[in-house]
Amino acid sequence: MNLVKENISIFFDAIRFKEVFLLTGFPIMGFLLSGSWELANVIYHAFAFFLLFLSIYQLNAYFGYVQDFKNERLKGLSKFSKNFYLKVSLICLGASLILLSIDGAFIILLGVGIYLLWALYSQPVFGTKNYPLLGNLTHFIMGIIHFFLGFLINSSSFLDPMFLAIYFSLLFTGGHLIHELIDCHADKKNKLKTSATFFGQKKTILMSQILFICSFLDLIFLYTNDYLPLTFFIPFSFAFIIQVSFFIILKVYKESENGFLRYRQLYRYLYLLAGGLWIVFNY
Repeated sequence: MNLVKENISIFFDAIRFKEVFLLTGFPIMGFLLSGSWELANVIYHAFAFFLLFLSIYQLNAYFGYVQDFKNERLKGLSKFSKNFYLKVSLICLGASLILLSIDGAFIILLGVGIYLLWALYSQPVFGTKNYPLLGNLTHFIMGIIHFFLGFLINSSSFLDPMFLAIYFSLLFTGGHLIHELIDCHADKKNKLKTSATFFGQKKTILMSQILFICSFLDLIFLYTNDYLPLTFFIPFSFAFIIQVSFFIILKVYKESENGFLRYRQLYRYLYLLAGGLWIVFNY
């Protein structure tokens, strides 16, 4: 029984289940904020989005297979062959596009575009992840597109929800900078020039916190201009306040890889809880 549990744990770590689950939240928020709350429809699209992001993470594992051997945090990826990740990626992509086909050609093309843009990011030779700031810009743009993947299923409006998309994208990009700090040592071994390896810890932390602060300012703008209800504003505001408080109390700016891991886990849970409360309030 313990061996089975261990193998299941290894498998879920290898496919990056937690990260895929969290990333699925961005199009789901767009889907819900467009006004679609029918439970069966939400679950259906959540599964379709999950498969799409699962395919993207497997493609990332395929491209970074050799480099990830030098990353202690990702050592579980080596339990499976490189081609395993490519096969899983393509299978999940196909399944996701089949499910999204009910939403029309544009959503299918958007799903394919997301996959290809992340492939451009992950590609080991010329991918944007290998360049400081460019990788972060990729995350900012993709965060917006992820939101619209869900939002445009029920709406054709681009301008009105743009600041909503930017809010989630700022959270996504600020979090990615923390991710770069976590992997900074391993990325230096692989000679990757991320923002963390290029600018150093202090400047990367500063950039991350500026983005988180900008996300909160955007949240205030959205609420005061009636883009968001109070039931959304309150939990996400508290999530930010608690996040900042822990950042100061725990002195995250003085931390190393493990400290950044704890900090990332904290704010992930905070925003996950905030989103969950908003959904409960509205159902």
